[in-house]
Amino acid sequence: MQRGYGNFTIDAVAEAASTSRSVLYRRWPDRDAPIAATLAFRLQRDRPAAPTPAHCAATCSSS
Repeated sequence: MQRGYGNFTIDAVAEAASTSRSVLYRRWPDRDAPIAATLAFRLQRDRPAAPTPAHCAATCSSS
């Protein structure tokens, strides 16, 4: 994805991961599937943590 969606290929992913296309296609059925998996992973990973009750008690107003 470093070169954009239009230039994204399974071949490039396989080369970067030092694996084969067939290994990637066993996990993902088409070229869109690994992109969706990457986006889902990053959205989950980068999501801010929910505030804890202790955090709210110290910082949230109760007005």
